Amino acid sequence: LYNSSVSACTLGAGLGDNGLQVAAAGSGCWLAQLPASGADIRLWGVIGAADDTALAQAADTAMGSASWPTGVAKALIIPNATVNLLNWAPTKVQRISGVNRDTSILNLAAVGGTADWLVEYLGAGPLWVDNLTLQCPLSDPVTRAISAGTNGLRVGAGSGSTVQSSFVSVRHVKTIGCQVGLRFVGVQYLDMEDIFNDRP
Repeated sequence: LYNSSVSACTLGAGLGDNGLQVAAAGSGCWLAQLPASGADIRLWGVIGAADDTALAQAADTAMGSASWPTGVAKALIIPNATVNLLNWAPTKVQRISGVNRDTSILNLAAVGGTADWLVEYLGAGPLWVDNLTLQCPLSDPVTRAISAGTNGLRVGAGSGSTVQSSFVSVRHVKTIGCQVGLRFVGVQYLDMEDIFNDRP
């Protein structure tokens, strides 16, 4: 649901982001009314395209803005559907949460890079990731051969000699067909529970 405002949108140089804020015809702005639990990725557009990364990035940008509603968690909800991502690098989202681990799927949108990731989180934390499947396309579905350079979730970058993220929790997450399912660099506190890795 949206409420109308006579003021111009504060995101997108007055044009909104077509999610949290939508510019009204003529003047004014439509403001999304979000539940306290966070925002469904579909607020920013229809998922299921070859690459949905722009939708996820729009959500992260909104969460890092002064326009994000007070009292609403900076959580991105993944529905019972497949969302195609490629090297999504959020810094502001604090939770990426699926509805059901087996049906809320983040799928690597393309194969061919030397080190492609579904999600590369480079924020300071905290970050919770839960109830999701991280899926990488196999180079040969018959033999279940893994495609080189296909990876799931990476938190942090570099050698990890300094703390980059304060706290990361990964629970009820399944990785399928990824060369590297999960990688953590420079995480001060790490909490993991119920991780399933289906790697041929």
